[in-house]
Amino acid sequence: DRLGEKPFFYYINEIGIECSSCLRSICVNNQFEINEIAKDMYVNYGFIYDSSCIFKEVNKLQAGHYFIYDLKTNIIKIEKYWDIDGTGFKKYPKFTTEEDIIDYIDKLLENSIKLRIENLDKFGVAISSGTDGFTLFSYLNQMGKNIPLFNIISSKKTQFNEYPDALLHVQKLDKNKQINAKYLDENDLFNGIENYFKYSIIL
Repeated sequence: DRLGEKPFFYYINEIGIECSSCLRSICVNNQFEINEIAKDMYVNYGFIYDSSCIFKEVNKLQAGHYFIYDLKTNIIKIEKYWDIDGTGFKKYPKFTTEEDIIDYIDKLLENSIKLRIENLDKFGVAISSGTDGFTLFSYLNQMGKNIPLFNIISSKKTQFNEYPDALLHVQKLDKNKQINAKYLDENDLFNGIENYFKYSIIL
């Protein structure tokens, strides 16, 4: 994770190492002391930066870094593998109008999507009433990609069901396009929890 979008926490003790992208899973069998400096960071800035964590005993891997952990010696070695090349900012074009900026961002998004799908034979898009999935669908639609859309409904309550709004947005671009909707009740969620953990660990 070059930019640290997904946190990676780790905790080393006399037994070994525990690591997870979810801090809660490390806390299950441990009692930690609050890191007051990290707490101040969160209060002042809205996030905790660098390798700090809300708990004193837990660390967070910095963006663009990896570590090697020796199981025999219990020693961890952290290395940087990537950083932003500041010279790249000088390569951006000089924008004179708002339309120039919009065109530039449009091309960046289009090229980014093309790069990510060029080697995929089959794929679909999870779509809700939000901007991200619909934006992805609209670009793929412009590229002539007839990809399947799906939406998972996890509640019978209307305010939590995004399917109707999602379908409305999609059919403004393609009036015949349908969204495959799947309703999951509590039994589905519990029955599928084993696979959820299995595939989460693999990923």
